[in-house]
Amino acid sequence: MTDLFLRQWQAPGDLLVLTVALRDLQLSYPDTYRVHVHSCYPEVFYNNSDIASTNASPMCVDVLYNKWRMDLLNCGNHFSDAFIFELNNIFNLSIKKTSMYPEIHLTDEERDPRYLSKFGVIKPYWVINAGTKLDIPLKQYPPFYWQNVVNQLNFEKNRFGIPLVQAGHDHDIQPPLEGVKNLIGKTNNLRDYFALVYHSEGSMGHISLHMHVAAAFGKPCVVVAGGREGFRWEMYPGHQYLHVTGLLNCAGLNGCWKSKLSECKNKKDHLPMCYFMIPSNEVVKAVLKYYCAFPRNGV
Repeated sequence: MTDLFLRQWQAPGDLLVLTVALRDLQLSYPDTYRVHVHSCYPEVFYNNSDIASTNASPMCVDVLYNKWRMDLLNCGNHFSDAFIFELNNIFNLSIKKTSMYPEIHLTDEERDPRYLSKFGVIKPYWVINAGTKLDIPLKQYPPFYWQNVVNQLNFEKNRFGIPLVQAGHDHDIQPPLEGVKNLIGKTNNLRDYFALVYHSEGSMGHISLHMHVAAAFGKPCVVVAGGREGFRWEMYPGHQYLHVTGLLNCAGLNGCWKSKLSECKNKKDHLPMCYFMIPSNEVVKAVLKYYCAFPRNGV
């Protein structure tokens, strides 16, 4: 077998999408490659048999996708195509895609509902991740809109029973929300975050890690996307992806891809116009749609 030493040093959501390519590499070339991935979040690959190790090596090859992104996006590709394209290009392979869904391999302990006792959480609940990374604050839905979402869902709690658990890394921008179980900083170990989403009834937040985790587990998910990124690039089937791409001259069908608030060309009250076009009641309706389509405990 040939050893492939890969290095991917981006966000954990990017690493999760990389698992699509690594799974399909092994399916396309069984018993041919041992894959070693060096990254800043090795726990993403824990318990994954497609990965031989997370060890570093002088032979590591950088696996990036940004240089291909716009070309792939213009052809209607999804983010899950990007790393397959990259591996095929680097190693002259012909990896065939079998699924767009990322791979997370939980342990028996993580799948056990008793795992939630460490957080003081009981089922049922939804995870809300209202935070954004420091390097891309433009993804931030206005915090007072998130609070409106929480308030409205708490009002609906009497009918549907939808407790909310706020989670996310405490190094990110995390607006404090009232009316939620606050686990910010309590799931900095990604395995804890994975388990929290796995046991939830659904997840809501921005274009971020939570949506890729929800996709891996086939969970309901509401994504408040605004106009930054093209929906064809990010959206998974079964998710409620709330976007306004194509409705503003600053965000065409492929989005604006800006990162800083100072780069935004269309603001209202110093915040991106694209988020004001997605009122909080639309987020609430997107959550409640899942309870129209499925039995109460079958989400």
